[in-house]
Amino acid sequence: MIFEFTYTECTSPGPFKKETGFKVKSARLYKVSGEVGSTEVKAFDGEGDSGVVDQDTLGEIVANSSKIEAATTHLGGYNAPPIGPFSSPEEFAAITKGFIYTLVRFPEGKWAWLLARLSTSGPANGRPGNPFHQGILVLDKISKAALIQHAVDNSGLEDPRPIDLLTWNGWLNPRGDVQVDSSNLRSSDLPHPVISAEDMSVEHSRHITNQGEAALDVFSATARSFMRGMPVPVPGVDSEEFRSWVSVLSHLIPSSVSWFCGFGSTWRGPAPTLQEVGLPQFYWTNESVQEDQNVEAWAYLASKVFEYDLDLLVYDCINQVDKAFNWTREEHMSYALMPLALSLLGLPAEDFGDEGPDIAEECASLLLRTQWPRYRGDSRAFEELWESLEMPESLFNSLGDRTQLERKLDLLMPLPKVQ
Repeated sequence: MIFEFTYTECTSPGPFKKETGFKVKSARLYKVSGEVGSTEVKAFDGEGDSGVVDQDTLGEIVANSSKIEAATTHLGGYNAPPIGPFSSPEEFAAITKGFIYTLVRFPEGKWAWLLARLSTSGPANGRPGNPFHQGILVLDKISKAALIQHAVDNSGLEDPRPIDLLTWNGWLNPRGDVQVDSSNLRSSDLPHPVISAEDMSVEHSRHITNQGEAALDVFSATARSFMRGMPVPVPGVDSEEFRSWVSVLSHLIPSSVSWFCGFGSTWRGPAPTLQEVGLPQFYWTNESVQEDQNVEAWAYLASKVFEYDLDLLVYDCINQVDKAFNWTREEHMSYALMPLALSLLGLPAEDFGDEGPDIAEECASLLLRTQWPRYRGDSRAFEELWESLEMPESLFNSLGDRTQLERKLDLLMPLPKVQ
C-alpha cells in the first residue's frame, strides 16, 4: 500500500481529524496487488467527486493512523518562509521548497519509505508561515517496486532515483486557509520524474562546471563517507544547490543503493533514525568539506566522468552493473563505489585520451579496496558486464595486471535457486 497525503497547520477540522492544528488534511490510497514485476495499482480517494468522505478509504486511513503519524514526525522542524498577503502568484510559486527522503520506522519495528515536499501556504494566525507538506509513504517492497516501475513508465529515465521524483509536477501549491481547506488529491497520480535524461545531463554538467575545483572536494568527501560507513556531508548555499548535488551523487552510485540513501534539505546534520541503523544519508552543511590530501580514487574517477562529458553513458553503465550484482544491506557501504569503476573499465580506452592508463589504474585501485557483493545478479546483465570488460579496446584490457580483478569476478556465486 502507498499513502499520498497532505499535512498542514490549519484552523478548521479536517476529514481525518476533528481537532484544529497540524493534521492530515487530504489523503489518497494506492493499493498494490500482485508480485514484483507484475503489480497492479488502484487508487482510492479520501473524498469522492462530491467532496463527501469515502468511508472505506477513511477506515483504511484510521487503521493505519499510527503509520501516518510516524511518518509525519519527520516533517517537523521546517521553518516555513513568511509570505506577504500581497505577494503575486508568481512570487508565491517561486518560493524555495524543502524536501526529504527518509526511511520511517514504525512502532512495531517495520520500515517504510517517505518522500515529502515541504512548503507553505502563507500567513496564518500571526505565525511567520503556515506549513503545508505533501508526502508519499510507501509501506512495503512490492509497493516500492510498483512506484519505481510507475516512474520508469512515465518518464524518460530508465532507473530513476528518489531525488528525481521531486521534479514531478503533481506537487500542490495552495495559498491561504481557503485553498488549503479545499485542496485534495483527486487529480493527482503517483509521482514520476518529468525531467529527461538529456535535460538531467545538462543540469548536472552545468552544476559541476559552476562548482569548479570544489566539486572534487565533494566527490572526495562522498567517497570517504561510503568507505567509512558514515553520513555524507553536502555543502551548499541553498536547497536547490543541495538538490543538484544529491542528484549528481545518487546517479553515480547504484540505483538499488540510492533507494536506501536518505536526504533532506532541512537536515543540518545526520538524521538520528538513519544514523542508528547505519543507513547512508546525505545532509546539508555550510562547512567546507575540503581535505588537501588522500583524495579518494572514486573522487578522481567521478571528476573525469564530467571532464570527458561521459555522464549519460556512465549512468547507463552503472545501471547495468547494478543489475549484474545482488546487493544486500549486509555488505559494507563501500560497495556503492565499485559500479562507477567497473563501468569505466568497460568503456573504450580511447574515450579518455592519454589519461586512459592512469584512469584504468585508479579503477583497479578502487575495486581492490572496496567490498564486493557475494552473489551475481541477473545472469544476462552479468554476462554483458563480462563482455564489455573483455572487449579488446576496453579500458580493462589496458591494465598491466588484471589477475586480481578477474579472480574477484570469478569468485562471485550465482544466486541460490528458489525452492
